[in-house]
Amino acid sequence: MDTTFKYGRRTLDYCTDAYNHARHNERAVEVPVGLALLRKHEKDTLEIGAVLPHYLPWDDPAYPRHTVVDLHEDFPGVLNVNALVWEPERQYKRVIAISTLEHFGGHRAFLTALDRLKSWTAPGGLLYVTIPAQCNETYWIKPAVIDSLSMDVRRFDKVRPQANGWAEVRPHNRRVQLGYGQPTPWANTVYLLEWKP
Repeated sequence: MDTTFKYGRRTLDYCTDAYNHARHNERAVEVPVGLALLRKHEKDTLEIGAVLPHYLPWDDPAYPRHTVVDLHEDFPGVLNVNALVWEPERQYKRVIAISTLEHFGGHRAFLTALDRLKSWTAPGGLLYVTIPAQCNETYWIKPAVIDSLSMDVRRFDKVRPQANGWAEVRPHNRRVQLGYGQPTPWANTVYLLEWKP
């Protein structure tokens, strides 16, 4: 089984955490990139959707060191507010949303939320958003919408399903997305988006 994957010029270890069967789904690649971005600016990071807290050392009393907003997640230090109406007091060097914005209610809500996150990203900072393909028939974000974004788009497919091996697909829009739950459980295509103000 593969232990690492390439993200741009970086080689990262897959997330192998037992929580949410991370090694067997899109968390295998989404979380390591998110954690790498978080480590550079822990106290100056805003996360929408409480994903990374599940993969951090909570036995360390210093956590969470970043601001986390999630309407439903009952987790220490998480602000339980609606990100579509909440306003932060400042901008952040890192704004992260891992497999969250597709739950906001379709393309229009996704684009509204994305604009809000961009406005919360400080100059010189970075916005990192991930979107699993076809995760919800009602709300999944279609490839045409992803292609229309003014963002750096990277698409990862589970190219070696038996080994849970992921690889970047280039160009990202020339192949049909792999289905959610097919050929393996959970997402088999995931988009990792970056934007710099």
